[in-house]
Amino acid sequence: MKSAIYIRVSTTMQIDKDSLPMQRTDLINYCKYALNIEDYEIFEDAGYSGKDTDRPAYQHMMDRIRQGEFSHLLVWKIDRISRNLLDFAGMYQELKKFNIIFVSKNEQFDTSTAMGEAMLNITLVFAELERKLTAERVLSTMVSRASKGLFNGGVVPMGYKLSDKGDFPSIEPSEAHAIQLIYDLYEKHQSTNTVMHELNRLGVKTRQGNDFSDRTLIKIIRNPFYKGTFRYNYRDGDNTYMKSEDEWILIEDNHEGIISVDQWERCNEIMNHNSRDTSRFRRGEIHLFSGLLRCSSCGRIMSAHLGPKRKDGTSPTKYRCHSRSLGIECHASPYVFVERRIAPVIFQSIADIAQGKKVITRQADDVLTYTIDGEKVNVTHGFIDGEREKYRKALARLNDLYLFSGMSEKDYLLKKASIEKKLQELKDIQIDKPKRIDDDFLKLASYYMINKEFMTKKKINYKKIIENVDKKVMREFLNTIIHEIKITDGQVESITYANGNVLMLR
Repeated sequence: MKSAIYIRVSTTMQIDKDSLPMQRTDLINYCKYALNIEDYEIFEDAGYSGKDTDRPAYQHMMDRIRQGEFSHLLVWKIDRISRNLLDFAGMYQELKKFNIIFVSKNEQFDTSTAMGEAMLNITLVFAELERKLTAERVLSTMVSRASKGLFNGGVVPMGYKLSDKGDFPSIEPSEAHAIQLIYDLYEKHQSTNTVMHELNRLGVKTRQGNDFSDRTLIKIIRNPFYKGTFRYNYRDGDNTYMKSEDEWILIEDNHEGIISVDQWERCNEIMNHNSRDTSRFRRGEIHLFSGLLRCSSCGRIMSAHLGPKRKDGTSPTKYRCHSRSLGIECHASPYVFVERRIAPVIFQSIADIAQGKKVITRQADDVLTYTIDGEKVNVTHGFIDGEREKYRKALARLNDLYLFSGMSEKDYLLKKASIEKKLQELKDIQIDKPKRIDDDFLKLASYYMINKEFMTKKKINYKKIIENVDKKVMREFLNTIIHEIKITDGQVESITYANGNVLMLR
């Protein structure tokens, strides 16, 4: 066993007195004689406040804890490690993740005992209460502002810009032309796919300089912001699902629109009609490798399509490089191949790894390009994780300042917009981040009830698996353990698993 001992004082006067030496001596003795731990290391932050976790020794200690170096974390009092309940709750959850026993000497919080665990859980309950109350207060303030037609920050739609004063977004002429073109082309061709091809041919790009996709065009055409309607509180905080319409805030003629109301409604009626016509074709389709296959030549996702019906009434899934759907040149083979051609190879590779016949190697962290203050630098996913967490905490502290410290509304909105812009940039970079899973993915196979086939059969029978395992279940399993499958000329080149390991097959 080894204990991390954390001590802190926040003022110079405390440093000059005997506060640090007293904490140090007291905790060393407690570690040796009460916990019976002779191996310990002291982390000391002198002159740092406990209002947040921006303390060098604390951060260094947590990094060491994440590396599995300690079994205990010992503090003199709970407020020495944090005066912020939210920060403490987050730290404690992380300690539990790494099986670290937390001990506060003076308050007798020892999570190795039932009473100590109970007391800490009570603390966490109040932390959760504080978090929810703060969220409710912030939401109430934002809804009140939105009801008055005031902008609450966030991502400004393409075609608009936010002034330095933090007022409601106004039209950005250089982008408004592209938005008007999108609506005109859609009304003419009545197909987002055709509009996408035309925009790519004309060299029209998104605000980020990327090619337009179907999804981006749909979001633009569906957004009432472009006809001058302000819509707020229609999605949840994580932007993952749409709320019921009675919770929305809709203010007509709130600002200057780029698109006329009549044209917006005509385009949306076309989209509604197209959705009704195509929904019957999409219903029930399950493509096992949709979103997993990537063209090794151009790097784009391989899109899934249904082939012609067979005599038995089923339609095979076919895949092709999405560059061809976008009208972009790709030097890979134009060959469109069916799912059954690659499924046996992938299933067999999973079985071979499960039975110890193949070795997979750890891939280094993906290197990403991230723009910092206008300069492009290469970073890893770990760096992006840290940056996102930093800005999330900054946003939480900003909300507290606005609600409780008399911060002006103007300063609040400007700072909030800046932080949310950074978070959106980081989110865009991390779209393709691999999921983290246990290295032993057989546990997952067991969970999905398909481990017997993978563990015992020398030759995997693809048809048997498909017949006996629901395709939805199999798709969930594949998406859980696999991050990416690279395809070269219709054949599997490599499989990158969700834990970062790579299996080369060519």
